[in-house]
This record gives sequence, structure tokens and C-alpha cells, in this order.
Amino acid sequence: TQLNIGGAIGFINSSIDGSKLRTPDGTYINGAFNHADPDLPLTKVSSSNIVGDVGAYFVADRWKASVSVLNLFGGNLEFDSGFLSAIQDKRTLNGFLAYNLDLTEGIRVIPHVYMKSDFNRTQTEIHAMIRYNDNLIVGGGLRGYDSNSLDAFIATVGVELKSGVTLLYAYDNTLSTLNAISSGSHEFVIKYNIDTNLGKGKPPGIIYNPRNL
Repeated sequence: TQLNIGGAIGFINSSIDGSKLRTPDGTYINGAFNHADPDLPLTKVSSSNIVGDVGAYFVADRWKASVSVLNLFGGNLEFDSGFLSAIQDKRTLNGFLAYNLDLTEGIRVIPHVYMKSDFNRTQTEIHAMIRYNDNLIVGGGLRGYDSNSLDAFIATVGVELKSGVTLLYAYDNTLSTLNAISSGSHEFVIKYNIDTNLGKGKPPGIIYNPRNL
């Protein structure tokens, strides 16, 4: 059993150069420069804010669970120079729960659920992964839980190599009304396991932690 807790704090700065924007109704001839839109700046504007994340990850014999809060401080990026628009930096809650079930010898089923919420709307993903001899991976899942949130059916296939590299491919088949303009999306994942038990013994010199962009 292991519990890991971590956090991050940082500073974000965002700039928009309104002089490089053009709108269909704007005027940009003979020295006149007007977007005809009060929500767009005429010059370069910028704003900054403090950002922070916090999370916890729990591992037991068969259970894995995590919870995290992104953009912990919330707040807006308020631009200056009469720019009326603001970018809202919403606080987001993420939760994950998975269970390992040994179905038969060589076959393991891993049902898991992922939840994300901005404290106003909530979206869920429910999956079931099947691992054969711990190296062949197939699975499927559903994003959404009612008529307002139903978004896609997800199919996954992959293989884990002896070198510690896992290759995964997932296809999201759009089920919502977005299927009128979207036939789905393809995702490719390459995962490498550094085979290090964090929290035991001397940690490695560098632990690479890619962020969600």
C-alpha cells in the first residue's frame, strides 16, 4: 500500500497582439484600424496570474485511486488597455478509480472510471481493459452518463514490450450531435516504465513529469 501526495505552483502570463487580428466587419484601410468588436484589443495586451495544482495517488494490492485539483487558485486573466474580454481560469476536480481482477490464468480485467468536473458540469469515462499474459491489451469504454453528457465510445488496443515500452492506440467514435461534423478521433500513446519504485531507496536524479497542455 502506498500513498503519494504532490503539488505544483507557478506563474502564467498570456498576451494577445490585437494589431495582428482581422475581423470580417473590421476596417483596415487608409490608416484606419478598427475591429468593430469591443471584445478584441487594438494593441498588444497581457495578463498574468498565479496557478497551482494539488493531487494524491493511492495504490493497494488491487486498487488504484487518485484525486487532483487543477488551477487550485482559480481566478481570471484580466487584460488591460480597455480589452473587455477575460479568460476564466476554472478550478477543475479530477478523480480516478481502478480495480485489478484476475479472471483466469493469464487474463486480467481492469475496470476503471475517470471523472472530471469544473464544479458546474461533470463528465465521466467508464472503461474496461483486458490484459492477456500482461502484454496484450484490448478494451473499450464510454464517455458520458446521460443524454446531455454522452459523447463517445472508445476502443483501445495495445501491446507492452519487454523493454518497458507500451504502445497503445485508441479510437473515439463520436456519439453526440458533434457526429454531424466529426467522425471521431485517433490517439496514439507511447509509454515507458522506468522500473523504479518511487518512495523506496534513493530516488532517481530526475523524474520526468509531462503536463497536460
